Amino acid sequence: MPKRLFISFMVVFVIVFTTGLLLNGCTKTTTTSQPAQVFNFTLGTMNPTTDLADQSMVAWEKWIERESEGRIKFTHMAAESMAGATDLYDAVRSGIGDIAAQYSAFMAGRYPVNDVLSIPYLLSFPTGNTANVTHMELYEKYPELQAEFTDVKLLFIYYGSTTQLLTVDKQVKTMEDLRGMVLCEIGPWVQKALTLLGGVPENLPPPDIYDALAKGVVDGVEVNLGAAQVFNYTDVIKYITHNSAAQPGYFTVVMNQNKWNSLPPDLQELFSGENALLVSKMFGYQSDQRELADYDKFKVSPDYVFYELTNDERERWKQTCAPLKDEWIQSVTSDIGEEQANAIWEDVLKFAEQYKYSGIDVEMQEIYRDWMVQAGFDPVY
Repeated sequence: MPKRLFISFMVVFVIVFTTGLLLNGCTKTTTTSQPAQVFNFTLGTMNPTTDLADQSMVAWEKWIERESEGRIKFTHMAAESMAGATDLYDAVRSGIGDIAAQYSAFMAGRYPVNDVLSIPYLLSFPTGNTANVTHMELYEKYPELQAEFTDVKLLFIYYGSTTQLLTVDKQVKTMEDLRGMVLCEIGPWVQKALTLLGGVPENLPPPDIYDALAKGVVDGVEVNLGAAQVFNYTDVIKYITHNSAAQPGYFTVVMNQNKWNSLPPDLQELFSGENALLVSKMFGYQSDQRELADYDKFKVSPDYVFYELTNDERERWKQTCAPLKDEWIQSVTSDIGEEQANAIWEDVLKFAEQYKYSGIDVEMQEIYRDWMVQAGFDPVY
């Protein structure tokens, strides 16, 4: 090849090669990564944000936002602003809202298998975390419980504190004192229990109970002391019988199924498995500490006559309500079989004993405080 032709060839080659590098470099320099998709959720509750359980819900939302690194955002809709207290589940199922905490006692008969823990006198005081973990264990173990939530994605379950007996004009110390008394009860199993004990159950929405108490339409109400303060029942009652009767209902925190399906697997993990159990335990910690604090507060308050049911008398009430076990088993046998119903019942007793309160869980206390501070709330406990 002539020398002049060779030099020309090399000059062209260098120009083409250099141009390619420059273009490639420019392409890399100007290419930007796509921003991560943000998933926005509405979350509805029935209680106002002054309620500690509702504040715990907001704290969980903030934890999810933090752990997702901003890929999940919540709009919190408290005090029935998404839907009425009885309609939150259906609002999520139909897509009106994305997530909601539905109180089960407002949906009587909808979750008959899951309602097993609503039978009175199964749990020891305080009951919140015991009930939460027991129910989560049952739900994980038994497809029969899971089958009652096929139209939504159940995220976790939490309970409030145990119900106590609050009365206006008459103190209750024995079963005989209950006879003929009209008491507001929410939930079918506690209503059945009161009937066995000789009382007369009245089913009213929580906001209407105050007027019923004040006007003498009813003699009292069975409710946990936290809710009694939220709805101001404590303004009109005089007597408190601490009997730790029942967990008449529980909150199912559910997500719209299509919304769940839209999430990538790594974000689904934030809502499930150990993370679901973690938030259930956090709610249980808050509930137990609140229940213990309310017990101490009302026991010494000069504004009320506080009476703690004796162990012997409580055992009488428990034995009187014992037939409810067989009634529950019979009520679900046609759907799940008697053998499975008995197995679930035995596991209720086993888990309730295994997870009964034994003092403050320091690790959960730290998690609760961290979540509450992050959400801008005072960690009361």
